[in-house]
Amino acid sequence: MTMKNEKRKRRIFHAVGALSVAVLLATGMTGCVSSGQEQIIEETDSSIQTIWTGKEENIDKAVLENQAAVVRVMQENRYGSGVLWSVEGDRLIVVTNWHVLAESEWAEWEASEEESCKEEGVSLVPTAGGSLQFADGSEAAFRLVFYDAECDVAFLETELLEVAEETREKIRLVSTQAACYQSLKKGDEIGIVGAGEDGTTLFVTGSVIDKSWFLEDFGMEMLYLDGMVKPGMSGGGIFDAHGHYVGMLTGGTREECAGVPFPVIKKIYENKSYSSENSNR
Repeated sequence: MTMKNEKRKRRIFHAVGALSVAVLLATGMTGCVSSGQEQIIEETDSSIQTIWTGKEENIDKAVLENQAAVVRVMQENRYGSGVLWSVEGDRLIVVTNWHVLAESEWAEWEASEEESCKEEGVSLVPTAGGSLQFADGSEAAFRLVFYDAECDVAFLETELLEVAEETREKIRLVSTQAACYQSLKKGDEIGIVGAGEDGTTLFVTGSVIDKSWFLEDFGMEMLYLDGMVKPGMSGGGIFDAHGHYVGMLTGGTREECAGVPFPVIKKIYENKSYSSENSNR
């Protein structure tokens, strides 16, 4: 009997920040291996490299290395986590949960104003912003570019020139390969990396319960995991034992957690790909 498409209710919190934790009743590619070398580094025009990924499974190293790809997302008196997704021209792109930002004052738009910014179900918010804190403690301002509230995904950008040169040498983009999510199976080790209350990075290891389990209160199929997460880690990265990004942490209990699957994030990004027009620059 398969449980993949069953509804399952679990008591899940949204790990949104230091001041508030919302309690909810939550409800054909083969294999993921690196291409024959222990370390894959992909150069970009910005000299920011893609994170380490290993040919052999090593969850401890995967979690440790991905610290360089995780940031703290801060605005007003709230914070959450995000990961370094890509570089587009002179902009560094970060993905996080929309709920990390949704309760702040500048995210409370008038219905008519927000409606005028909507396109294909994705909202464009050209002026909202805050700051990103990198693993070395340095900060850079960000702008919220677009989000999908239904899937709880938001994309941010910061100018590369806003990031200190020494920080640009240290940070890494997450490794994103569709095959890695598709190859996940029950019991596979995963690592979760997010931001802590005092600016430190939090690391959690666990295992896959189901890579696509419908959770009623999220209203969608989520990556469902065994792992104890903490407030502030929402928007953080979920990584397989090779170091690849397979999803975004969205909520959890003391023993279980759930995240937006990588294919959902990728589809949102591709459907609303970056340009000078939709960045309102």
